[in-house]
Amino acid sequence: MREISLCGAWRLRGRNAAAGTEIDVNGTVPGCVHTDLIRNGIVTDLYRRDNADSFRWIEMSDWVYSREFMCDTVEPGARLVFEGLDVYCDIYLNGTWIGHAENMFLEHVFAVDGILVSGSNTLEVYFYSPVLAVRGRKARPAAFTAERLYTRRMQCTYGWDWVDRFVTCGIFRPVSLRFGQRA
Repeated sequence: MREISLCGAWRLRGRNAAAGTEIDVNGTVPGCVHTDLIRNGIVTDLYRRDNADSFRWIEMSDWVYSREFMCDTVEPGARLVFEGLDVYCDIYLNGTWIGHAENMFLEHVFAVDGILVSGSNTLEVYFYSPVLAVRGRKARPAAFTAERLYTRRMQCTYGWDWVDRFVTCGIFRPVSLRFGQRA
């Protein structure tokens, strides 16, 4: 089996609607929006004073991770393997939709035969606000916040008695292009 790692440098785009500013910065995979915004100086220490509350605009925004990569030879059975997507997202290869994810606990595998090309390829992952994605659902009794009940992701990111609320998104585990037989 041949494998091309797609980890490393990506672009991160989004919008701070509260400030009316567009964001286009370097991103890193594996990672998440919060760590990339910290790395690029967009946000500061999340744990200082009320910073966790003042940076809640991050969870209300949609984000796009993108990168270009080279593929010298296209082989049959090509597939993109995302070991960790957090959480609601659509994936596009060369402008073609290849799949959707909404569960951070599963590996997501997408067949890309006929979409992947020899030479330069563009991969984009559109992440939707986990908060807005479940808005309007029936209210249910819950400790801390009910919105977490509808989302297949790490529950403590919505806040807990031991941690502030940091509802993030991103490609938090390796991603690769694989060819050949599945193991």
